[in-house]
Amino acid sequence: MANTTPDEERPGLLQMASQAADPELLYGSDEDAGFAGFGLDPTVTRWDQTADPLAWARDHVALTNRLFDSLETRLLASGDAYSKLRSGFLDLLFERWFATVVATKYVAGAYTARDHRGDPNGRPAFRDVPASKQREALTFITREGLGEDVYRFPPALLNRLAPDRWLHWGANPFLESRIDFPLHDWAYAFQATLLDLLLDPGVLGRLRDAELRTEGVQGTPSAVLTIPELFSAISGAVWSEAATGRNASSVRRDLQREHLGMLVRMVVSSSVGLPEDARTVARATLVDLAADLDRGLASRARLDAYTAAHFTDSRERVRQALDARVVQSAGPVR
Repeated sequence: MANTTPDEERPGLLQMASQAADPELLYGSDEDAGFAGFGLDPTVTRWDQTADPLAWARDHVALTNRLFDSLETRLLASGDAYSKLRSGFLDLLFERWFATVVATKYVAGAYTARDHRGDPNGRPAFRDVPASKQREALTFITREGLGEDVYRFPPALLNRLAPDRWLHWGANPFLESRIDFPLHDWAYAFQATLLDLLLDPGVLGRLRDAELRTEGVQGTPSAVLTIPELFSAISGAVWSEAATGRNASSVRRDLQREHLGMLVRMVVSSSVGLPEDARTVARATLVDLAADLDRGLASRARLDAYTAAHFTDSRERVRQALDARVVQSAGPVR
């Protein structure tokens, strides 16, 4: 196009722009690559190298789980320091968590396009991820990110996660908050992030909007993933020990407290951007949780002291939240 005027370049540029649907010309930009309220398209993520992120996430978690079982023999030769094992263990924790984070983009997700009217094989600007695929992703997240056994490791492995005690350029052992490995801290940070991503006000708002964009929703609830279904799936995974009267591990109790705190905040403070439907569903979820905790506490004789105290405290927090006055935010109520 050298030595041409803007008007002469226009037809060629328009012809290029009309090829947006060409599979070899697909692209995404920064506003598509985020997560929760800032990431809509599950096929657009930074460093993504696959056409099927959910399949990649499942395979990646399966791989990391196998590596945990053989980490010491794979990483350490005779004479190696156990600090190398600690570094590898943390890398695997992060890799497994990130795979579940990638899957969160399917929940309330939509495939985006920048096509123009009249383009060959033109696509709509948004195509909601099918409800079946969203449910598949949600099942994967609740099992591999929020499940009972996610952070259960052999004590022998945990007792070998030694720190790096060398002080040199780029490493300072005195900056470590703990010499032993703080598994509770990492598990809490990773699982709380998953809850934040799934229950983000932007995600919940998109779930509501998707119901309006999906044909045949009336009388066909399976056509869309709804807010009540999302809340039920998360609560069922997080509180699986309550209704059955089983002991909850310390990692599980931390997760349950975080989830309960999020539900309580939704009910009593109504965060800016949170759909009012989500607040009412959060309240209904607390009512159901109270019943589960009552059933769990009915089996108090089978509970250890930690779990009995935790269930009792959680039941009281639920009661207080249900009796509290709602503090409305200054934003619009939706």
